[in-house]
Amino acid sequence: MKIAIYKPGGSIMVWGVMAQLKVIDPSELSEYVKDGWLDHPSKLLSSEVGDAKPRKGRKLKAESDADKD
Repeated sequence: MKIAIYKPGGSIMVWGVMAQLKVIDPSELSEYVKDGWLDHPSKLLSSEVGDAKPRKGRKLKAESDADKD
């Protein structure tokens, strides 16, 4: 049985993230993981979160009203 592995930054959309996809034998998995490949697409999401800059949210109405005083 073959397994799929994933790497961020490719031409295929996986769970809303652009990624590379490769199908390999399970015996080769450890070699690919050492090279930065991921064994589950959910791990793409956590790697994307770490790369993104945190965004500021909107001020709550109470905070913005307090600024006017």
